[in-house]
Amino acid sequence: MIFSDEDVDDAVQRVLHELTGIKKMVLKQFRCFADPMRVSNAHDIKWMDQEYKHHIDRIITVVYLSLCKIDHKINSTKYNTVDWYPIDEVPVVVILAKEP
Repeated sequence: MIFSDEDVDDAVQRVLHELTGIKKMVLKQFRCFADPMRVSNAHDIKWMDQEYKHHIDRIITVVYLSLCKIDHKINSTKYNTVDWYPIDEVPVVVILAKEP
């Protein structure tokens, strides 16, 4: 989430710190996903309402990339379950949702 008084580059550094404990990392903006119908699944909308505590009409995702060597434990200040994986060992995660 980008705060109303925050630049997107500042937001990515803040979120990186919240997720990993890393204060600064060289990041390169890769792509923006902004299709107005991108989040139209009822389960996604319900999750966003619960997570952000108000109705959200649209999600815009700005993707950043970085090449880095991570040789220390992640120190997430926001989440309990943040993990690093080598690129060739990223697990496949399947989320099955029930229809309401």
